[in-house]
Amino acid sequence: MDIFVTGATGVLGRRVVPLLMRSGHHVTALARTDAKAADLTDQGAEPVVGSLFDTDAMATAVAGHDAVLNLATSIPTGRAAATKRGWATNDRIRREGSAVVASAARSAGIDRLVQESITFPYADAGADWITEDGAIEHHWGTEAVAEAEANALRAAEGVVLRFAMFVSAESGHVQSFVGGARRGLFALPGSPSTYFSMIDADDAAAAVVAALGLAPGVYNVVEDEPATRADLATAMAAAAGRNKLRRIPDVAARMGGAPARAMMRSMRVSNQRLRSSSDWAPATPSVAGAWERYQDVTPPTGAANPRRSR
Repeated sequence: MDIFVTGATGVLGRRVVPLLMRSGHHVTALARTDAKAADLTDQGAEPVVGSLFDTDAMATAVAGHDAVLNLATSIPTGRAAATKRGWATNDRIRREGSAVVASAARSAGIDRLVQESITFPYADAGADWITEDGAIEHHWGTEAVAEAEANALRAAEGVVLRFAMFVSAESGHVQSFVGGARRGLFALPGSPSTYFSMIDADDAAAAVVAALGLAPGVYNVVEDEPATRADLATAMAAAAGRNKLRRIPDVAARMGGAPARAMMRSMRVSNQRLRSSSDWAPATPSVAGAWERYQDVTPPTGAANPRRSR
């Protein structure tokens, strides 16, 4: 297949592109700068330098492809994540960018459109499993997600992938957790008995490739065995060589704004729809069980500083 990818140089995209090519696909990818275009060329992809918000340029770029993967995001970390201004760029990507991509695909007669989304808007479900039909409670940091999903699902073969938090060496959030654990702090707010779903970034990339063959609809992309915060704290402590980690007080966490309060929800998200609809299965079924692997890996140049992304 000839596949067009946006967000190809991000945490997810830089894993998806080589997987697609190893599967025999031809990849064209959007790049915002000449430097990023050069990186894509080195990977064997065909770069197109341009803007996600340029309607005419996007229509020209996607023409002739069999599928479009819209993986573009700009997730804020640290203090920026606690402000509406910090989410402005990501909101624009999800609102305007997804609309431009969907329009370009439609104009080019491309039916298969895969849209990146997230699991964080799900309402707190306690210890119950959350499926794709679970209740949604948006806040000002996630409202744009609904528009991005709707834009994709209007396509004849639109697929929405709701990802849990990515876990990888270069993830700002992961580096925040690792840095906090080294200082004796569990940097994830919420009650110890509540659940928090994650997904290894390599497994997330494999799900994107699998999405090329999925029936239209919404799919959760999460680990098999989401851990409670207590179990996750235990794993982080062990990896950091500590007996125990201090929790962030709930009062302090709520001061981080709506996104921080949403992070306190219990979300035991199920991946059964995706697993039963494809050959995909996470190579890391339990992120907590594999936390040691993220402990001593130095993130690539330009990744978030753990001390600044708390």
